[in-house]
Amino acid sequence: MTLETISWIGCGKVGRTLARALQQAGYKTGAVVCTKPDHAKQAVSFIGGGVPGTDVLPALNPGNVHFITTNDDAIQDVVDQIVKSHPGSLEHHYFFHTSGAINSTILDALTQKGAHVASIHPLQVFADPEKALETLPGIYYAIEGSDKAMRLAVQMVGHLQGKLLLIPTGRKVLYHIAGVFVANYLMVLIDIALQIMDDLGETPEDAYEAFLPLMVGALQNVEALGVTDSLTGPISRGDAATIQRHLEALGQLRPEIRAIYQTLGKEAVRIALRGGKISNDKAMKLERLLSFSGETIH
Repeated sequence: MTLETISWIGCGKVGRTLARALQQAGYKTGAVVCTKPDHAKQAVSFIGGGVPGTDVLPALNPGNVHFITTNDDAIQDVVDQIVKSHPGSLEHHYFFHTSGAINSTILDALTQKGAHVASIHPLQVFADPEKALETLPGIYYAIEGSDKAMRLAVQMVGHLQGKLLLIPTGRKVLYHIAGVFVANYLMVLIDIALQIMDDLGETPEDAYEAFLPLMVGALQNVEALGVTDSLTGPISRGDAATIQRHLEALGQLRPEIRAIYQTLGKEAVRIALRGGKISNDKAMKLERLLSFSGETIH
């Protein structure tokens, strides 16, 4: 079976990773467009195919499948360039963007010219394209858009050995918020823990090595048991005295850290209550404790 030729407009870490993976899966690479010639050449070298360039219009030939993998704030500019520079119909053309927060309606101007549009967001981190390539098989892709574009998206995800998340177009930003919590804000929590250990005289490297088994074990428990049954610690035991000591000690740190602790603690109370780990009375006591703005409560 002959697979489509795909052009890539804006080929940073996400674009070049997906382009190489799809080429390895049997798709052909057409134009690879970047704002700088050197970046386009580097992308082609990494992908192992394609024609480097800086002009959007040639990206519409010879194939009819096009990925816009620019930064989110540049997607609209690319759409405007295509509409302005391509006066004819875009019937039989397919356009995809890979933003997690923006839905496919940003491509509406292309739809008006006859194109089929959708978004495909790989639920993965792309700090290092080489490493990202190794972990692509089995990851989830959130897709939404027009029916025909969605069918092609499903086909491409299948060839990438991926799994599907079908996201309502109008609520896609909430999906992205969820991803920020589990990926980006996880880094924030780790950084806070390392800051606290640094205050105790431990290097970030040693603290990370010490806590890594704890973090890995927690994630393995979630995979095996689910979130509710994996919650451990003082809140899951209803240990108000320990939480009190934590809150008093947090007075030594930046007030923002105490606020984060309290907010997350309240969510942990809800999880513990939902899982039957604590009684209603204990939950209410913990809620009051975590809502108190001072350093002590009686």
